[in-house]
Amino acid sequence: MTWAITARSTLQDGLYRLFKRYGIFRNVQTWGMVTNKQGQIRLRPGIKHNSNSRFYSPQKLIDPTGRRLILVVSDCVSDIWRNGKAFSLLESWGKQNIVAIVQILPERLWLRTALSLGAMVQLDCLQPKVPNRNLFVREVWLGSDNNLQTGIKIPIFSLEPELIETWSEMVVGKGTIGAGGFVFSSSLIQEQKQIVKNTETEKLTSQERVYHFEMSSSEIAKKLAKLLSAAPVINLPIVRLIQKNFLSESQQVHVAEVFLGNILKPQSLITPDTNSDEVQYQFIDEEIRDILLKDSPRKNSQEIITVISQDFANRLGKSLQEFLALLKKPDELEKLKTEKNVADLDIKYFATVTTKVLKRLGGAYARFAEEIEKSQDEIPGNTATSKDVNLDNLESFEFTAKVATIVKLKTILLVEDEQNVIQEVSENLSSQYGITVRGTDSINEVIELAELGEIDLILINHLLPNSRYQNRQVDGLEIVSILKGNSKISPSLPIVGFSLDNVADEFIENGADSFYSKRELLDSKDYQKFVDYLQEIFNRALENTSSKLGKNYGIAIGINQYNHLPSLRYAVRDAEVIKNYLEQRNFSKVDLLVDETSVKVKEFLADKFEQPFLSTEDNLWFFFSGHRCNCSSLLYGQISYYSRTVESDRLSNRLEGKFRFRPRTLSF
Repeated sequence: MTWAITARSTLQDGLYRLFKRYGIFRNVQTWGMVTNKQGQIRLRPGIKHNSNSRFYSPQKLIDPTGRRLILVVSDCVSDIWRNGKAFSLLESWGKQNIVAIVQILPERLWLRTALSLGAMVQLDCLQPKVPNRNLFVREVWLGSDNNLQTGIKIPIFSLEPELIETWSEMVVGKGTIGAGGFVFSSSLIQEQKQIVKNTETEKLTSQERVYHFEMSSSEIAKKLAKLLSAAPVINLPIVRLIQKNFLSESQQVHVAEVFLGNILKPQSLITPDTNSDEVQYQFIDEEIRDILLKDSPRKNSQEIITVISQDFANRLGKSLQEFLALLKKPDELEKLKTEKNVADLDIKYFATVTTKVLKRLGGAYARFAEEIEKSQDEIPGNTATSKDVNLDNLESFEFTAKVATIVKLKTILLVEDEQNVIQEVSENLSSQYGITVRGTDSINEVIELAELGEIDLILINHLLPNSRYQNRQVDGLEIVSILKGNSKISPSLPIVGFSLDNVADEFIENGADSFYSKRELLDSKDYQKFVDYLQEIFNRALENTSSKLGKNYGIAIGINQYNHLPSLRYAVRDAEVIKNYLEQRNFSKVDLLVDETSVKVKEFLADKFEQPFLSTEDNLWFFFSGHRCNCSSLLYGQISYYSRTVESDRLSNRLEGKFRFRPRTLSF
């Protein structure tokens, strides 16, 4: 288990510092346990791997005087434990020394490790400081009691105060109840050869694996496994990402439950030198993923795809939309992956799992999945499509409409006068789909929330007897007209009529985007159909918005040198950084001017705008770094601030967080 390697190293280092600090022992050493090519256990000094380290025989740790304590920090899940070699080594150490296992997993997971090969017992001794071979079995808690007194007796504890205290009291002869541990058969190695052989021939079905996992795992671990079923990539960083965003109450022990649950396997060999964050996992059988995915909330599946895609997009220096678009252009994505050294992105596998998850969501998600699938089928020997892969040939943000479906509907404003309806809709959408529903019948509150841009979609009832606007009563149809006529509210905000009455045509005539029968929802309770419908309306609004986006251009000016002002150090650098940043964001063109005179800048701008090149949908990003000046006087022509698009806002937010300056969006 690679996830435990980091924990083991950290724990071992902590114990080392603890023993050194308190001076309990005259000499404190740390050793790593590894295997050579012949499968023999060898020791090397220290915790971390050093290419110059010498390897030693395990017998080096034996102290004939019996004055040595050997603590083995492990999760007991690797091959040397399962084939019995590690237990045989501990037996040889325990003939003359005190030996114990510090188990980094909690006790409820011990029987999922190689410890299950032995009997769980209570150990004790008749005198203090005796080696393990002189311990005796006081009580058998679990397992066979045959030949226990002659077996390999090993105290085992996790770092819980009461367990440590019980064990230490037994060691010094002051305890009255002994200490917990396991006893293993002396003929364990021979037995394990047969067990391993039998295991290879006896294969559980996927259904059986999932059943055994769910029967023996905590609720949080089961939730984590279902979340991972939607992940196109499974490694420890991705697991932590999912924990942070979707299961914050989960802890390392729940990760251990999943990884020890016999449903996942590493894609490569794991050694003590392996960086645990770099190990990739997959389900033992893809059918296991399918089974778990069926029980996983659809909303989580879509969000996980988005979060993981965003993570890879950041590492590749791309936006989320660009990354998703590149999934349909795998040759270009493979090239970018190599350039950015993103080794854990298996493009083919990522695309396969992503399409599986998106198809399950249906609708526009499924259509986008089919596009990805088709592009993957065209990879082998297909040079005809490679010329279309170059992003320079794409219009800025042209792919946004294609992938807008990946944005999840999160907040709905329900304009309704019946509190029981608000409560029912809110509870169902929140608990099942993670959608926040805010309810009100106040037109003023509706306008305020819509102007703030805090709402993804508005549902409006027809009859609202308590709703008043400008000293008169208004119904849902009038509210639609009021909202659509408000210039401060985004025209792309979708509005859906929601009424017991059959007034769909009336809502559409007043400007609503669609209509959904409240009677049908309350009678059928089919909230899945309801959410799918609203998501489609939301997707359509995003697609309509993104299709109106024009091209993006940039001008970056940086001036360090001045005739009558002190020189600057970073202005030119900042301008160069912004130029590179915008070019990476697929801007159609970015001009750079550095250390130019004001005359040169004016001449450039005059020449630039002599023939207008911006359409009404295009955006110009202007950046100036230097001593404060009236930028309007630098520019040729009248300048007015432009109402930023959604994408421009996002880019603005990124830049404000990353650099010292604030970008401005201007139109001419």
